[in-house]
Amino acid sequence: MEISNARFDGEYKICGETVAANPFFANHKFFNANVIRRMEETKFVLTWMTTMLSSYFNRDNDIEGFLEIYNEDFKHGTKIKTETSKVLKFVDSCGFETGSRVWKKADMFTLLVGIH
Repeated sequence: MEISNARFDGEYKICGETVAANPFFANHKFFNANVIRRMEETKFVLTWMTTMLSSYFNRDNDIEGFLEIYNEDFKHGTKIKTETSKVLKFVDSCGFETGSRVWKKADMFTLLVGIH
């Protein structure tokens, strides 16, 4: 993600950063300081967004492709921010316990995609 951050600073990445800044993640301490320092929270959200806009995929190349395609203009930004916010509010309303496996990144990712 750090390399992509240096190459792309456009609309798609900005949308991902905005979603990653949703209070849901901080309230649940979902991303630790090391993850944030390495921009892995943005990568997590960009992976979620890319999956929402396409399908499950196997490589980070798909994220980079979306970063490139939507670097100048990302018309779906408002829709994505609204939809991700609704999904995160729903997950929050479920009241999962702190020790629940839902708070593991892979499980949370699957839950977020499935709810969306």
